[in-house]
Parts: sequence; structure tokens; C-alpha cells
Amino acid sequence: MIQGAGRARASALCVALAGALALAGCQPGRAALSPVPAAQPGAPPIAPARTREAPMIDTLQSICRSLSRHPLTAAEIAAEIGATTEDKGAGMQIVVRPADSAFDEAQVVRAAGGDEPAHVELAVNPAGALTVADLVEAFGAYTSLPRAGRKSPERLLFQVDHADMPRTCAVIAALRPGEAPPSAAIDSVTLRRDIRL
Repeated sequence: MIQGAGRARASALCVALAGALALAGCQPGRAALSPVPAAQPGAPPIAPARTREAPMIDTLQSICRSLSRHPLTAAEIAAEIGATTEDKGAGMQIVVRPADSAFDEAQVVRAAGGDEPAHVELAVNPAGALTVADLVEAFGAYTSLPRAGRKSPERLLFQVDHADMPRTCAVIAALRPGEAPPSAAIDSVTLRRDIRL
């Protein structure tokens, strides 16, 4: 009888404990726990969901805003982009190794007859994943530009206007061959410094 009573008390305790644990997930202000799937032996790690290429977009936005300043020299914008590897002199471009490693190289092209930058050309690292959708999210609607030739890449134009700046900026993206918006990857980006009309 003593053993039977002990088993009965233990059984009642287990039922009460199970009920308390079940109710804990339903109490206000307490999040229910979701089971975490166990990793299978030999299986690759689960990759995180891809998000917008924020660092690359931040770099483009920063350069665009700097190009909208006046006055501005080619050397000044080159220094903001990264480390100069070659300055080809008056009327020529400055070759830069960008601080943002998502870009392989940058070239600051001087305006004719002066030392102001006309535009900046950025080569996207093939390992990067900058897409048309990323640019649309950052800069809005685009206009398709005419192709320069049959083998030339498709190019899209985005207009960037900082109301508090004396110049405007045009973002011209060259698409990877054989791909189409909105998922098309970007091979290169040109940031052009325009006079405000």
C-alpha cells in the first residue's frame, strides 16, 4: 500500500508539472519556444537569408553626395573613395583602390580642361551581389539607355538629386550580359557629376 501510494503521488506530480510547462507557453508576455532543428551529420551549415547589399549601396550614396558638392577636385573625391594607385595627370583619370572591397577598382575621370571630376567608374567585384532591385530600392525608378553597340551591355540610368547640394548625380549601371531586371547583377557603376539645371 505504501508503494502504491508513492507511485500515485509521483504520477500526480508528473501530471501537474507537465500542465505547468504547457501553460507557460500561453501566459501573456511570454514567448512560446520553437523547436530548433538539429544539424544533420555532414550537412552544410544553413545560410542566412540574403539581405540588400547595404554596404555597397552606402558607398554609392556617399560618393554620389560628394560628387554633388561644389567646388570639388578629382583628388578630393579619389581620397574619399580609397587609396590612389595611379594619377595619370592633368586631364586624365586617377586610378583608385576602393576602401569598399565589394568594388575591384575605381577611376575618377577629370572634366576636360580642369581638375574637377566628371564622373567616377566603379568595377563591381564578381563575388558581390549588387542587383537592379538593390539600386531601385536605393535610388528609385530608372530609365533604360540606348545601347552603344550590339555587344555593349544594357545600361540603366538613375537620377539622384540632393536638394541641398549645388550639383546632381546620375547613377548609370551596366548589367551583367544575359541577365535582365529586376534580378540582373551589376557589372559596373558610373557615377556622373551633373550641373543642376
